[in-house]
Amino acid sequence: MKLTQVHKLILYSLGQFYSCLNQPLVEKPLTLRTSKITFIEHMLQSGIISKQERALYKNLELLEEEKFITYDQRMIRFTELGLLELERIKAE
Repeated sequence: MKLTQVHKLILYSLGQFYSCLNQPLVEKPLTLRTSKITFIEHMLQSGIISKQERALYKNLELLEEEKFITYDQRMIRFTELGLLELERIKAE
């Protein structure tokens, strides 16, 4: 599936969010994750995306259906395919 600009922006934003969140933990064997609702609230408050909350839910569900992200105990996690796509987006 070809991703739309909105899907690419969401994947990139999630990648950047995790990068900033885990930066202080680089030398430790820990990684932090976020829940879907926390990420959506962050996106809405940042103003990066002008979508409504429900539209962001639907976009995240589509990314999950296409196997770019998955949920592990309610926390968003990138799949291998999602990480590859994130690298492609960063290269753009």
